[in-house]
Amino acid sequence: MFKNLFKKSNTVEKIEESSYLIAPVEGKIINIEEVEDEMFSSKALGDGVAIEPEGEIIMAPANCKVISASEKMKHAIGLQLFNDMEILIHIGINTVAMNGDGFELLIKEGAVVKEGTPLVRFNKEKILGNGYKTTVLMIVTNLAECENLSYVREGTSCSEKELISWS
Repeated sequence: MFKNLFKKSNTVEKIEESSYLIAPVEGKIINIEEVEDEMFSSKALGDGVAIEPEGEIIMAPANCKVISASEKMKHAIGLQLFNDMEILIHIGINTVAMNGDGFELLIKEGAVVKEGTPLVRFNKEKILGNGYKTTVLMIVTNLAECENLSYVREGTSCSEKELISWS
């Protein structure tokens, strides 16, 4: 009668897949080709959107797994959606030189998170005070494996707005 009461379950909660990415931070959307960093503006790392942020908290743009969240490189975080899309969220231009100063990881590598989960807190004043731009980039890094992507290239971002979508 009680033989299955304490048996471990192999069932893992299924997180719903998305067909879009929301803004990781609110702010003004700029065309990625206008970003003042050749690596991003040339789309060498992939295509995506750029935002001049109003806030200082980066949120998960979809239900996903955190695949890269280094304590040393807190200005960049790698995410993988359940359709295998890989996303890089990069905070600031040339902020790698800050060696994590002004950035706080709010999540650990390997975590499975839901859309809107806080991932990173950053200090805009500290970034600007060090002579860097605060531009936040959300890049799809495995474009060859992703089809029918559409991007918002201008306007204002908010947490409900789909910035990158696919069918």
